[in-house]
Amino acid sequence: MTTFPFNPKPSFKEINAAVAALSKLDTAKSVLPGEQNPASKTSRLLRLFRGVTPMLRAFAAWPALPNSWRAALTAFLNAFEEAAEEIGAAFKAGKDL
Repeated sequence: MTTFPFNPKPSFKEINAAVAALSKLDTAKSVLPGEQNPASKTSRLLRLFRGVTPMLRAFAAWPALPNSWRAALTAFLNAFEEAAEEIGAAFKAGKDL
């Protein structure tokens, strides 16, 4: 089961909601500059990916792009989603503290 439901053509509303959620990332306030540990960087990357995935899915479905570009972007998104699912399952915030 994926944590990122596949939607090849997300709506404007879905894209806008995902991008708006990015503004709620406050990870920069939790640590001093240069003091982020790898776990917090990974967590931030996963949250950013969740926010931009609908936009990238819409871009990957754009007919103006060559088929090979759309296929490559779709393959990248699918691979990243699989990796994010594995990382997300293994990552527990604060377990290393």
